[in-house]
Amino acid sequence: MRKAARCLFGFLAVGAVCLALAVASERASADDLPEPGWVHVERAPDRRPYLADESGRELLLRGTNTTGIYQNYDDVWHDPDVPAKPVDPDAYVGDCPENVGSWSNPPLCQVNAGQGTWVRADEASRNDLAQMRLLGFNVVRLCVSWSLVEPAPGVYDAVYVERIAQIVDWAREQGIHVLVDFHQDQYGDVPRVPTLDLPPLFTPPSGQNDGAPRWAVMTDGIPSFTLIGQNPLNPAVMRAFDHFWRNSTPPVPQGDAPGPGLQDHFIGAFARVVDRLREDPAVLGFEIMNEPQPGTYDWVSFNRQALYPFYRRVVQAVTGVRDGMADCPAARPTGWDCAYPDLGIRDTRHIIAFEPNAFRNVVDLAPGSHRRFSEYPNLLYAPHVYSYIFTIPSVLGTPAEDAWWPPGYAFAYQTADREARALDAALFIGEFGGSQRDNGTHFEGTIAQQERFGVGGTLWDWKYNCWNPGGCDEDGAWSVYRSGGPGANPPQNGALQPDRRKYVSRVVPRAVSGQLLGYRYDPWTGTFEMKASATTAVPAGTRDLETVVYIPPRVDGNVTVSGAAALDAVMTHPDGSRSVYVAPSGGDYTVSVS
Repeated sequence: MRKAARCLFGFLAVGAVCLALAVASERASADDLPEPGWVHVERAPDRRPYLADESGRELLLRGTNTTGIYQNYDDVWHDPDVPAKPVDPDAYVGDCPENVGSWSNPPLCQVNAGQGTWVRADEASRNDLAQMRLLGFNVVRLCVSWSLVEPAPGVYDAVYVERIAQIVDWAREQGIHVLVDFHQDQYGDVPRVPTLDLPPLFTPPSGQNDGAPRWAVMTDGIPSFTLIGQNPLNPAVMRAFDHFWRNSTPPVPQGDAPGPGLQDHFIGAFARVVDRLREDPAVLGFEIMNEPQPGTYDWVSFNRQALYPFYRRVVQAVTGVRDGMADCPAARPTGWDCAYPDLGIRDTRHIIAFEPNAFRNVVDLAPGSHRRFSEYPNLLYAPHVYSYIFTIPSVLGTPAEDAWWPPGYAFAYQTADREARALDAALFIGEFGGSQRDNGTHFEGTIAQQERFGVGGTLWDWKYNCWNPGGCDEDGAWSVYRSGGPGANPPQNGALQPDRRKYVSRVVPRAVSGQLLGYRYDPWTGTFEMKASATTAVPAGTRDLETVVYIPPRVDGNVTVSGAAALDAVMTHPDGSRSVYVAPSGGDYTVSVS
């Protein structure tokens, strides 16, 4: 009512808009958010493929990565004597295991699961998914580990898979989609102690190796060391990746894996998770591998000879798509000219996400050729963008203001757009981020380009412990929350960093009727404007067809709609956020928050 009263004393035109807002707000209710529904890849002439809901609306998904159940970040990367996080879902029912300061990330919890969407989301709540919802996140990239799905050759850990499913249940209740990411860094636990005296520029590895189970790491005894501190330039890691791309057979039992080779074991583990979640629309989809490295393949031939053929095999195994090929014989499931055996899952509704060569992170473009590698329609290209953070000049120590590469924040998105079109895939930024010092520069710079190109993404990362015994640079933390440590038992929630919240909790179009032409949000003023174009009219009140704009609790502004659309309603939710519903009438329209 106060907003309506202010309108009565304004100019006539402004008053009319505000009066419409007041009426729309009176008609709104505070019911629960709808559960996440099925998402697919839509295609239209002269457009990059895009994510769409069941009604065909263009979707924009924004959220965070979390390694809260990625146990190997704790038992491989750090001291193996540190106790691992509990894996059993029962340990998280109405409770949250005690945090350990030596863990890199606190355990992922939702102590009030099952109590509805609007459960406590404050810093002390220990409700991670509710805290994500309060910031306006509607997707989480959930990092899971091959080594935990298949701890022994051909043996799958049903308890860990149920832990993944438990988090999907939590996310569904909070209106959040889950992208299940089979994560790895430097392949797996390669030997960390070099076996020779190192000349200058060569250093011992950092130990940041995780993902593949130890029985799947084949290095042929090559010593482990890095060039100028760069883990990807580790000959042991390169040899391990070479064996993976060649599908070498490790000296272990096959078990229940669909074949004897390394890729066969990986595909079996991936398929086990897909099979468990194949009927769940809260799962956005499954990402095949985080930051794949080429081993000794050259950058140009890697895509054609190794990476995309592997991706095609994974897709064939879990979807049943044959790509016009005959089935491979059981004795040779990874043939070049045949389809990988159909494992009987036939999940044809979920998104399958994939990444380019990891070296894209240092040049902001993916080397090699790109073309569609699968007939499966729901493909999502998910590169990472770390402009001026991991790009070449930064690796060499050049300050960002003096960097000669990239030519600007837009470059990584221009190249990603071209690559996604060539692959006939939708586009999503799987990782972006930076430290607290980067908030107003690199962090905001890359988010502005996401808005310009109309692409969603997940920041790195959610919560962080100061596990470094040498101390932590507080301004260097990349996370939304951070905790104390090391050695102590800090709170699971730590502290929400207010400056980071300002940049990540944004006004954003969540579902767009028609085509999103662009949008921009200013975190300093809370102002927002989006432009879209619809070819058909949407009757007011048909919420599953209307354009939806999300406004976080921290933004208190008036909504205006102009052009070929009308404001239908503004729903205020119990957490203080608002959902704006706009009914297009056919043509260009604009939605603004003042």
